[in-house]
Parts: sequence; C-alpha cells; structure tokens
Amino acid sequence: VLCLAVLVGSACGKQILYQPDASETFVAHKELPFTVQYADANAIEAITCVDYVQLGEYKARVPFGCFLRASTPELSSVDGVAGFGIPKMGANGEMLPMPLLWALTDPRNVE
Repeated sequence: VLCLAVLVGSACGKQILYQPDASETFVAHKELPFTVQYADANAIEAITCVDYVQLGEYKARVPFGCFLRASTPELSSVDGVAGFGIPKMGANGEMLPMPLLWALTDPRNVE
C-alpha cells in the first residue's frame, strides 16, 4: 500500500495533498525502497517515486520519496513535502532520491 501525505499547498487554511492517482505521469518505483533513520532511532520506510513538479517557472520530472510505513505512530501522521533536505544515503546504505529543489533545477530533469 502506497500512502502519500505530501503537502503541496494550502487554501484558506485547508491542506491540499498530492494525489498520485490524479496524475498521468506519476511512477512509483517499488524496486527502489529506502529507509531514513533519525537521531532518536525512529525510522521511515519509503520508495522512490517520480512525477512532474512545478515551482514557479521551474518544471521538471523529479524523484521524491513516497512514504510506506514508520517505526512509530507519531511519524505515521506527519505530512510535508518529501525530499527537502534528506540525506544522500539511506539507513542501510541505499541511494535516496535527490532533494527536490536540487532535482527541480537540474537541467537533466527538464524535458
């Protein structure tokens, strides 16, 4: 089960969540899982996903993390923009997606 809770904006105080089912270009790479472990030993498991992202004039097809599960219930209810400031290597040494802002401005991702 792929659970996404990525905040992409707000209108009048209401959160607008990213909806992968509404995107014709969304791809979930289940073969690219990763784990991010925090300093308090809690962790999240995710997979690498790809879709078009646009911030102002910048639009590119970029990778980002799609949440699967967390080690604690508190982490399961967190939302936000995936891919901001994540480390370059996962807890088990796997490669993580490039942080969103870097990927968005990388000329190799612009089509």
